[in-house]
Amino acid sequence: MDFRSMQSASPAADATRRMNTLYESMRKTAGPQAVAMYAAQNPAINPDMTRFNRDFVNDGEGGYRGQVPGSGVTGF
Repeated sequence: MDFRSMQSASPAADATRRMNTLYESMRKTAGPQAVAMYAAQNPAINPDMTRFNRDFVNDGEGGYRGQVPGSGVTGF
């Protein structure tokens, strides 16, 4: 989730912030290049531990579920 700023700056800024948040939250699913890119930008990310992350998606009923291959949710 993005807790940095919930106030709208502009449509373009909001879209960019949402896209960046999504990419980082799904960095494990996005592949090794995404893990390396975000680890280079954020020293708190340990690439060796990323394999233990669990990706979740909105279940459409107010909750979340794990991302399951073949569930219609695609990676990047």
